[in-house]
Amino acid sequence: YYEAYIREHKDWQFNGIYADQGTGRNLQKRKAFQQLLSDCRQGKIDLILTKSITRLGRNTVDILECFRELKQLGVDVFFELEKQYLSDPKSELMITVMAAVSQEECWQKSQNIQWGIQRSFEDPNTKYKNRICYGYCHDQNGRLVIDKEQTEIVKMIFALYLDGYSLRRSLS
Repeated sequence: YYEAYIREHKDWQFNGIYADQGTGRNLQKRKAFQQLLSDCRQGKIDLILTKSITRLGRNTVDILECFRELKQLGVDVFFELEKQYLSDPKSELMITVMAAVSQEECWQKSQNIQWGIQRSFEDPNTKYKNRICYGYCHDQNGRLVIDKEQTEIVKMIFALYLDGYSLRRSLS
């Protein structure tokens, strides 16, 4: 969508899509986002188009620091859903409030999901009881316990994931 939108503007140059998979809470762990900032610092980008504030991040302090840096670099951001430009002085308060609301919504959603999962594990008839949980097995009472034989394999899977490997990006 954005590539086509940018190409419709003859005086604009398309520099790529910067998309991270996963959470937006920690900007330092988002490789594509860090590349976007690097390209902005190198003067390759002067306008970022994004669906909404939530697509850039969900930690209010981090995102506001990022916005300040982008402003200093002369990089503007257009938030399509909110119909706001970062450079518009009238939008600063609104963008700040929306960033805070986004962070709170993310935290509340996480808490609700955790609460629901914890409650369902208390139910002996839970759908999770017979679910395969790698690195775990069921004890004599049907509770999940760590499977010491699978521990190293699970640790390796997580380490590879943190190094950027996935089903699409193999070790070969």
